[in-house]
Amino acid sequence: MKILQVIDSLPATSGGSRFVTNLSKKLIEKGINVEVLLIDGRKTHFLEDLLQSGIKVHWLGENINRFHPRYIKQVATYLDKYDLVHVHIFPTSYIVALASLLNKKSAPIIFTEHSTFNSRATNLIFKRIENFIYSRFAKIIGITPEVKNFILDNLKVADIKIQTITNGVDIEKITFTQDISRIDLGFVEEDILILMAARFSKEKDFQTLIRSLTYLPEQYKLIMCGDGLKKQECEILVKNLNLSNRALFLGNRSDIYSIMKVSDINVLSSHYEGFGLSIVEAMAAKKPVVASNVPGMNNVVKDAGLLFEVGNDVQLAKHLLELGTNESYYAKISAQCFERAQQFSLDTMAEEYINQYNDTIKDKL
Repeated sequence: MKILQVIDSLPATSGGSRFVTNLSKKLIEKGINVEVLLIDGRKTHFLEDLLQSGIKVHWLGENINRFHPRYIKQVATYLDKYDLVHVHIFPTSYIVALASLLNKKSAPIIFTEHSTFNSRATNLIFKRIENFIYSRFAKIIGITPEVKNFILDNLKVADIKIQTITNGVDIEKITFTQDISRIDLGFVEEDILILMAARFSKEKDFQTLIRSLTYLPEQYKLIMCGDGLKKQECEILVKNLNLSNRALFLGNRSDIYSIMKVSDINVLSSHYEGFGLSIVEAMAAKKPVVASNVPGMNNVVKDAGLLFEVGNDVQLAKHLLELGTNESYYAKISAQCFERAQQFSLDTMAEEYINQYNDTIKDKL
């Protein structure tokens, strides 16, 4: 079985990037022939990881406009060279769907929807386009039941065409990752380190986390790993709140698991979130997690970590204060989070995708 994974690019702090990288490597381990196609092949540690793993990676250019329609024709030339094409993330979904119109011998296409919200699906004009794009896919995978429900509620997609496969994380890799010294990051042992690792994008809500720091004692320090269009806005907010000595922007990091393990608390503050891969990785690192109460991620976190309402910096600060001052509570939440992480095995996820690949290929025969 020969599979092509297609994604627009592999940003250094993207959950989609980590998903495609982890899935591709695990499929190779299981004897599946996998290649990856990127619209934009700009260099990141995820691309390097794939190449070092011996996975063949194609790309159409570097630092290019991923939305340009000229790539449709180029992508079309790949679609009949594989048994199945697995697509991730907009705009790749559009590019591949339209490319399939140009290649009548195209392999069947599976699309994984990674988000519980898609503004195109709720827009009266774009809804028609979205329905057409989804019609080009043999099967659609939602990463949580909430993702599947969003599709069913907003688009004309048959229930039988949509499956749910929950994301998985590489628990063993996280467990055996070495810690780094907090001293090397510029902190002291007494500091309580809060980490949020995510892109600075519209769906993420770094601002609420930054504001929550104003309610906390001086020893609470914030580490933000990632990059994106909203980063400068957050840097200005930190400066305006006089938090520059307590909030550190580390940019994109290839050693994010080490930073997770040296941090005391991991937070994912979002406006919407399909799953929250980084929050499960933090759970696997035996750290307590605090996350926004949004569909998809709330079911991953509830009864293990802690939830706060979107934008409620006071509620978030109360959770962080309790975790930082109550050792038994901290230990309890950490243990619950680690136990929950065991439910999200990368190996199980890969097996479920292989089953879907086999069924989809058989359906075309």
